[in-house]
Amino acid sequence: MNGNNKKKRNKKILILSLIFGILIVSGMIGIMIFQGNGRPQITKWMINEDILYDKEVKQGMERLLEDGIDVLFWKENKSDMVINVDYNRNIEVKTMGIAGDASILFPNSNGLPAGETGYCILGEDTAWRLFGSTRIIGRSVEINGETYQIAGIEYQEKELCVYELSPERIQEITYAAIRSKNREQVEMDKRRMESLMKIVVLE
Repeated sequence: MNGNNKKKRNKKILILSLIFGILIVSGMIGIMIFQGNGRPQITKWMINEDILYDKEVKQGMERLLEDGIDVLFWKENKSDMVINVDYNRNIEVKTMGIAGDASILFPNSNGLPAGETGYCILGEDTAWRLFGSTRIIGRSVEINGETYQIAGIEYQEKELCVYELSPERIQEITYAAIRSKNREQVEMDKRRMESLMKIVVLE
């Protein structure tokens, strides 16, 4: 009898352990799903009509940041001449003029100082062709008659130069992007951006 009771008790312990293990695993999966849904969401749009990046637009962006909304505006150019004045080298590459948090589009580029002007990042091949190296942080290039200090290298986009727009020079911007806390927040952030910046973005 004692042997049978021991077997039954061991069987119950085994079943309870299995149930307990399943509950723990299920809970972990639930946490993983929750965390996955809670990841920052990056959403990009084209602006309905090009707007000019000026002091008023910059102030609107600063208000969005105060509201906890990370935003980036930019314009893509098919190509511009990028010049290394020191080595007398120049190449034509795709350029992007941006305003806002560059890490939204280029998370691995060492980043541009947010809110400052006069900086740029170069694609890896662009750096090699202009300088023969990617160890060029702090060096300078010239784009459209303006000098930009190199703040980082973008290894994902090989042929590229991304420079910061200045509200003093009032240049057009065509695209907008937002980094929201999660998917559910995107629509609210978008509405706030459109309202504050007086723009409409195309889905």
